[in-house]
Amino acid sequence: MEILINICVILLVTIAFLYAIIFLLGKSEVQEEKSVKFNYRTLCQDVQKMINEHVGANVMGLGLSAQQVKNQEKQRLAVSSYVRTCCSDPGSREALKGIIRTYLTSERDVNEKNILITIPFNNPNAMTARQMAEALIYRLDEGRDIGFAKLYEQYGWGQTKIVDGVEAPYVIDEETVRRTWNEMCPEFSYAERINILTQMIYSDCFGLGIADIFNQQKGSIEEYQIGLSGLPGQNYRYQDEVLTLASEGKTAAEYSKDAFYVVVKGNAVRMKYLSFETDDELQRVIRNLIKDSSAGELTVQQPEIVVESADGARRISVSRPPHSDAWVGFVRKFDSISKITLRDWCAGMKDGNYMADAVGQIVRSGANIAFTGEMASGKTTLFRGALMDIKDGLAIRVVEDGSLELNVRKFLPGRNSLALRVTEQTPESEVLAFIRKTTGQCFCVGEITSLAMANLCMNLCKISQQTLFSAHYATTDAMVADFTNAKLCIGNYTNEKLAEMEAVSSLQFNVHVAKNQGIRYIERIDEVIPKFDFESEFSADEVTGANADVELVQGVREVRKQLGKIRSYEVRTLMTYDVTTGKTTFYNTPSNKIFEKAKWYMSGEQFEEFDQFFKALAENEDLK
Repeated sequence: MEILINICVILLVTIAFLYAIIFLLGKSEVQEEKSVKFNYRTLCQDVQKMINEHVGANVMGLGLSAQQVKNQEKQRLAVSSYVRTCCSDPGSREALKGIIRTYLTSERDVNEKNILITIPFNNPNAMTARQMAEALIYRLDEGRDIGFAKLYEQYGWGQTKIVDGVEAPYVIDEETVRRTWNEMCPEFSYAERINILTQMIYSDCFGLGIADIFNQQKGSIEEYQIGLSGLPGQNYRYQDEVLTLASEGKTAAEYSKDAFYVVVKGNAVRMKYLSFETDDELQRVIRNLIKDSSAGELTVQQPEIVVESADGARRISVSRPPHSDAWVGFVRKFDSISKITLRDWCAGMKDGNYMADAVGQIVRSGANIAFTGEMASGKTTLFRGALMDIKDGLAIRVVEDGSLELNVRKFLPGRNSLALRVTEQTPESEVLAFIRKTTGQCFCVGEITSLAMANLCMNLCKISQQTLFSAHYATTDAMVADFTNAKLCIGNYTNEKLAEMEAVSSLQFNVHVAKNQGIRYIERIDEVIPKFDFESEFSADEVTGANADVELVQGVREVRKQLGKIRSYEVRTLMTYDVTTGKTTFYNTPSNKIFEKAKWYMSGEQFEEFDQFFKALAENEDLK
């Protein structure tokens, strides 16, 4: 009997053990099935399949009524349009994201529990740096696409690191992202989680991949750059192996697909925690940047394309081999630059109000002004700030080469303004002929990009009350020389001195801006003063001395004029700013010619303010 009982116990234990194994295996299979079903890559593939089936569906053989067929076809065409234009049209992007969100929640059964399989919000250690960053940006956006701006300004994403006493490049790495997450400890509702997941799936399936979230940001990112460092993976495999072996412990060389930069306040910030992962994804994103443009595809025959986005908010420049050594893209975001005043622009300078107010007074005096400096130094933003001080009632006319960047209608919506574009179809001569008929008074040239644009700018100075422009000149002398060359090459001048005199007559002030250690500042304000009285260059003794040969001296004088030995202008510096010490120095007031124009151009009260302002600067001991 006892043996029978033992046998029964053993059988029961065995059965229980087998049931436990079966249960655990079944549970494991269910968990594995769920893990596969709600895997991020699986969801991306299913979403793409769903959209492709929707776009390519043939509804004629489904036995639908004529009205149903018409409705289905209308929906199919709408979805097809969303896919084609989503990278350039916010409306299409949101509509496509709505379709994806509905599919995930209704057909793929993504709920509060299994969404944690896709993105483990409840386990930050298991989240990727990209998932964290996109969630943080979503949390801080406030519906205004300003999440990255807050991360940059409030959470130290724009701070430089000092490595071995040397300032390191701007880099946002995984450590930075995780530190910010731990500092914020964000909590997300299910609705917020599904929105974050939807955004990421949309980006990777139809949008701009890792660049998409930054493409939507405003108020901070001025530009983003793709593929600008590392080795092009498909071209230099052998070189990669050589570099890897010689890299002193480095496990792998960097590839172009790992290179993504955003430009903030003129500083290129490397988003090191991001990667396009494959060369195919990098190329897909670059192709998508120009997908909805009329420029066509990037090909070997057309290896570089520069276009504007459909809404005019971005300038897109892309290139591929053989034109460049890798697939690269540059997206200049005009919608990210907020409306600021001159004082706002100079806020990073110590006692920046002196420079800001000086520029404002010069603008209000009606003088011609050039804004010069290196790329990404803030010329366009400062230009916009200056336009806010343009005399009320003046009709503003803008000429730009290729892209419309100033966007005067957006920043000064109540002003009489018109922007014209120089293109192959409408060259400088045609733009000048047309703009003469638009009754403009204040002319703005977005950027001097060629001798033809410099010549156009000088022609505009002849017919305007005031002209403003920007250019990449290092010095005022270089600007005068380039304008002189423009008159010789484009303006049909044959005498260099006459060409220089024409250039000097068009130029009055140069506001030169610079950038150092993340700070943008006005380095100096120069005035170009004409000196056309060449007789005064010679002393009386040279002509009337006892041994002087008057005829010979006059002949030499004429030769020296023709050879350009006598300068037809003087560069007088009004103010400078030293970024290392933060000191503003005042040297000179504007010339009498500027005061005369200001008195004619301004009202009596405004001129009195102009006069008193520069007198006060001259008497300020702190500026000497």
